Amino acid sequence: MKPIIPPIEVPNSHRSTVAKDQPEYQALPVIRLLRDTTGTVISCWELSPDEMEEVQKNGKIYLTILTFHQLLQPVLLLTESQAIEEYVTPK
Repeated sequence: MKPIIPPIEVPNSHRSTVAKDQPEYQALPVIRLLRDTTGTVISCWELSPDEMEEVQKNGKIYLTILTFHQLLQPVLLLTESQAIEEYVTPK
């Protein structure tokens, strides 16, 4: 999988890149929500054809998070931009 610029527009947000000046990490293009108090950051990952075939076969994606022995932050995995738009739209 490779991180790509999220191909969605989110109101009250801005685009940035996490770890762009940290060579030990892969740079991560994100959308940062400005309106919320949770510090929500949205990234988008593109699967290669082989990865898509593997997910199709086993129905699994593994998420690895470096916590540096701190509390684990909540995460949300989604498969479609519509779900993201519903999540980030103010109610």
